[in-house]
Amino acid sequence: MCGHVGVAGTMSFAHENAFKELLIVDVIRGPDSTGIAAYGHRDGLQIVKKPLLPNDLFTLRACEDIFNSFNHILMGHNRWATQGAVNGVNSHPFEMENLVGAHNGTLVNQGLLPDSTKFEVDSENILHSIEKIGVEDTWSRLHGAAALVWYEWDGNYINFLRNKERPMFITFTPDRKTLFWASESWMLEGVLAKNGIKHTEIFDTKTDHHYRMHIPQLQDDAVDGQARMTFGPTEAKAIAPFIPPPKPTGATTPPKLTVIPTSTEIGGTNTGDTDRHYALGDDVFFFLDLQGPTDERYILGIDSQYEDESVRIYCPKNSWMRSNLKAKDKSLYGATVNGFMYGATGDGVAVQANSCYQIADNDVEWSEIREWTEEEFSIDAEVEMQKTIFRSGGICGICSDDVYADPEHVMLTDDTIICKHCKDTQFGKEIIKG
Repeated sequence: MCGHVGVAGTMSFAHENAFKELLIVDVIRGPDSTGIAAYGHRDGLQIVKKPLLPNDLFTLRACEDIFNSFNHILMGHNRWATQGAVNGVNSHPFEMENLVGAHNGTLVNQGLLPDSTKFEVDSENILHSIEKIGVEDTWSRLHGAAALVWYEWDGNYINFLRNKERPMFITFTPDRKTLFWASESWMLEGVLAKNGIKHTEIFDTKTDHHYRMHIPQLQDDAVDGQARMTFGPTEAKAIAPFIPPPKPTGATTPPKLTVIPTSTEIGGTNTGDTDRHYALGDDVFFFLDLQGPTDERYILGIDSQYEDESVRIYCPKNSWMRSNLKAKDKSLYGATVNGFMYGATGDGVAVQANSCYQIADNDVEWSEIREWTEEEFSIDAEVEMQKTIFRSGGICGICSDDVYADPEHVMLTDDTIICKHCKDTQFGKEIIKG
């Protein structure tokens, strides 16, 4: 979950202050990074984005320069990192050749977009795709949650587009010279009222409708000698969304999957003696297979719930999943199923790294992870210890915090764990020593 806020058109000090406060309250939708893109004819495009909270970002010299400029658009984004490292490069907005924009949501299958292996963050890939193949073709390939905002400086247009999985709200000042937007309506209502800014009725943008509006400016932006000083009528074009492949029917046996599926051909049910445990779109939980291949297009995981089933994780060579594999990471992961393995490759599912997430602390109910038998895993003693941690309930015997699979924890008995943070304390050392 991330958040969008912004203002475009004629701006006063009150409008800019409202933008700052929208960015502050939007932190509840994304505390990992904050980004601002500003554009004006005199100063051009300015972007500042860091893994900071808004108030800390505002203290930067680059941010002060933005608010000392004459802008006709301020675009803000609060990031909740679901993919890619938390840093300034992966923060939003992203700049392309003729547009700058931000995305709220996470894709299920980034591989459907052009040049997908070149982008660590799916959001940047989406904007690249819009510029390369257009809005409609991109939207028809966009498999996952999305609310998009982007600005085109060639023509001076602001664009909004979302699907049913993410919100976007818009309002104008009564004279329609200024436009505000935010991911949640109450943000607009509260912040604009606080700053004494009157506005039209806040409306929820329609799903799968592309809003493209020219931003009014001063006399240098004229058509037939007439300056466009207000936003025109709010119009939107309906565009076709991505149509997910059908659920498995079991009627036919599809060919063996060797690449991440990129069409409606994925799916199907194993016609052997064992029925599939998963359907497309289900969650699967797994450990990384520390003895699996490292030089293929994929790496392997070990299903945490079903014996003798694998998880094939397709990921670029520089992805964070491969880095964790090299680091011998023992954590439990989750991902969205978007393909299957058949035939000689064995039973299992295929996922993409951009749908994977690391489970820690309270992100999963321990009761949902079934008790594994000793026959199910035989990698090494550290993995055996991980299973004991899950069976024990995952509570540190000193601090009582939930703990997850980590070889640095100390197992005193089947019922007593000392977490890696407490084991180095004086009290922890005394407990371990006995």
